[in-house]
Amino acid sequence: MSNVVTSGFKSLNQDALFGQIPRLSGELKRMSNRLSDQVELLKEKGYEDGYNAGYENGLKAGDTEGKRAGLILAQNQAEADRRREAAEFMADWETMRQQFEASVKEWFDRSEEVLAEMSMDVVRQILASELEINQQYALEIAKDVLQHITHARRARIMINPADFALFESHRDALMVQSRE
Repeated sequence: MSNVVTSGFKSLNQDALFGQIPRLSGELKRMSNRLSDQVELLKEKGYEDGYNAGYENGLKAGDTEGKRAGLILAQNQAEADRRREAAEFMADWETMRQQFEASVKEWFDRSEEVLAEMSMDVVRQILASELEINQQYALEIAKDVLQHITHARRARIMINPADFALFESHRDALMVQSRE
């Protein structure tokens, strides 16, 4: 092989140059493989970064949407609970009102009975006291009662034997009174 010499250039050996081609070719392949590996790593890293970013964004969006949906659900549930509790309160209130009305009516009914009995006792005592003092009062009561009896043809007056003489003396007036 010949050495080529050019001015200012080193001499190159053609054999040395051509012997370098397989070595350079192998090195290029290795570099190409390394670049392919690096490209593959970059693609994987890009995929992983994209996946992680998408996952994070999806997680945030899902979290936000979930919170919003949860809030709406909680508000709806709270409103339904409030309405149910209000309806229960109103039903309890109505039941209590009805029980109160029934209790008041029962109290008045019992009070009327007791007051009527007490009133009759008071009237009896007053009449007994008045009749002991004034026999004429019994005669006036009998006349008043006979005046109000309109449906009977006969009336029987039961009197105290002590008042017999008084009633006997006014018998005719009592008879006239009962016909009017």
